Amino acid sequence: MSAGVEETEAVLSPEELAHREWAQERLTAVTGAHGPLALVDFHEVSGRERVIDLPMSAEPGPDGQGVLIVPDEGAQIDIDGTPVTEPTVLSLLRGDGTPLLTCGGTVVDAFSLDGDSVELRIYRAENEQAQRFAGIEVYPFDPELVVRGEFRPYSQATDVTWGFSRESDDGHDKKVPGVVEVEVGGKRYDLVAFLDHGLLVIVFADGTTGRESHAPGRFLKLSGVTGAGPVKVDFNQAFIPPCGFSDYFNCPLPPAENRIEAPVRGGEKHVLWADETDGHRD
Repeated sequence: MSAGVEETEAVLSPEELAHREWAQERLTAVTGAHGPLALVDFHEVSGRERVIDLPMSAEPGPDGQGVLIVPDEGAQIDIDGTPVTEPTVLSLLRGDGTPLLTCGGTVVDAFSLDGDSVELRIYRAENEQAQRFAGIEVYPFDPELVVRGEFRPYSQATDVTWGFSRESDDGHDKKVPGVVEVEVGGKRYDLVAFLDHGLLVIVFADGTTGRESHAPGRFLKLSGVTGAGPVKVDFNQAFIPPCGFSDYFNCPLPPAENRIEAPVRGGEKHVLWADETDGHRD
């Protein structure tokens, strides 16, 4: 199915209804003013520079904290609803999706891959890519893809060198607290999970990747993991990374440990585009 397609609720199980709700929530998030479909540019901040098409300059914040925004005189800019009329720090984006700078129809966040370099990411919901967007193809809910895993933490979180979709960022580290041991297709895997705002994130490829589902892989977030022990791994909530919606995102790639041989036919499958003959471009 594709997100947004109506189904008869009477024939759906509670799990299927919850899955449909998840797909709709994903669609809402993707198409929002700060959703991945809206990202149209990024601006690396290394010294004071003008920000293209916005009435402001930007420079690295004091003590490496976010970005110092210097508004032009009379500029209509705010951060989380508070007007910016003098130099103000835009802190790095938090897990709750704040702080956000807005200027007219433009939304801006400050992002750092490793805490050293920082960039401004520029979002405009009205853009050519968004006009082409036709939905997200989603696999039907499969109860067999809700499996029991085991989180095995390291003695301490480890910085692991990672590959990224933006080649210039290859070699940056991700903070890895441990692995999730899980069986898929009769084979056991120790899936490497990194931390993102307190959640465990698994970036994986599987037997459908590039054939049926998004390449080079998909994401899966695990919440409520507080220490060693069992964890629910629901592959029905595998989702397409932000770089599947905008080439301006920089996404971590699946490491060798996270390449699952069996097909995982659950979660999001493809982004659908109105001008692609088969609906997707993977």
